[in-house]
Formats: sequence, structure tokens, C-alpha cells
Amino acid sequence: YITDTELEFTFMNKRLKFYGWKYGDIASAFVFNEYDYLKVNNRVVIDIGASIGDTAIYFALKGASKVIAFEPFPRIFSIAEKNVRENGLEDKIVLVNAGCGYDGEVKIEANFESDASTPLVNQNNGIVVPVYSLNTIISKFNIENNSILKVDCEGCEYPLILHSKKDLINKFYQIEIEYHYGYKILVKKLREYGFKVKYTLPKIIEVSSDRKYINGKIFAQR
Repeated sequence: YITDTELEFTFMNKRLKFYGWKYGDIASAFVFNEYDYLKVNNRVVIDIGASIGDTAIYFALKGASKVIAFEPFPRIFSIAEKNVRENGLEDKIVLVNAGCGYDGEVKIEANFESDASTPLVNQNNGIVVPVYSLNTIISKFNIENNSILKVDCEGCEYPLILHSKKDLINKFYQIEIEYHYGYKILVKKLREYGFKVKYTLPKIIEVSSDRKYINGKIFAQR
């Protein structure tokens, strides 16, 4: 079942309903299996770049004990809240209206329309949204050993990983990152921290006739 604003389908024998599906990237998780690498069963998952809550819901259904999901854009965050409630997963998913990468804050207009490829930039006016470094996330949310980290945040992956402390990032058993400006510096840092790393080469993604960007994937495991 599909309309301009709603999408329904069955996954793992559960009927799912998503509002605002055009703002997310539901196919990546539920059709193309892009997160099958992550062994989330009975683990805590940190979902950075939660969008409309689609990946958080995917991880919860795959057996994650808890998903802590970060989405900075207020309008998209409200859609994620609605989707988590609609699918009855409030007990497993904690949604946080925050950006990630460094410690600080940004202002975002309440009705700003973002999508899955919108980078976070300070808009000077609007709602004040906190931004957390990975070090702060790990300490603030008491992240336990052998957790999982998923990162898809249109550029925040660089400060997030490069400024992380080794003893803290080593709490993660597996990490999957979508990179946007090259993989070498991230791969180097993760290997220095003791992770076994593999990656895909960059490819050009055409969002529309006038919007293109480069991305690829990094997979790391301790």
C-alpha cells in the first residue's frame, strides 16, 4: 500500500507503516539489505542520521536490545516519532533530536524540509538543536561494550570518528559508515584503533538532474 505520504509493507511477518517515506531512504535497509553486515541481535545500536526512523525500526525488528537514534532536523524528527509510535516500538527505540560530529549547537527552522541527503548546517534562525561528539554520546547515554554504530549523516562522519577517543570508540563491536568525501582518512583512523576494516570505492549518486553527490561504505569490526 502506497500513497504520497504513507507506505505500508510487511517485513519479518510484521505489517509496517511509514509516514513521510519520501523524506527517508527505506529501500536501503528493507529492500537492498545495506545493514545486514551489522550483527545487532541483543546489542545496543547507535543510529546516527536516523531520518524518519526507518533504520531504527529496522534494527529493532532485527533484534537490537535498544536503538538510540539521532536526527537533527525537527520536522523529520517529528515524523520519526510518529513512525516509531505507529509501529509500536517505543519500548526499544530512543529518539534524540540532535546532530552529531562535535559538541555544540545549531539553529534549524522548524519547517525546514530535509531529506536523506541533506547536510546539517547552522541556519542562524529557528529551533536550537544540540550537536554531540561521539565521546559525549558514549558517556551521556552510557553506551555499553560491544554495541553497534551506524553512521549516515552527510559529512558528520569525519569529526565524529577522527575526534573520538580510542578507549571509547572501542566500545563498539561493529561500525558501518556511509562516507561522502573519501574513505582513506577514516579507514586509517579505524585501523589505528584496532578495527579490521573493509570499504567500497566511491560512487556518484544522482539525486536529481541538478543534485549529485559521492558516497561509499566503510565496514569495521573489532
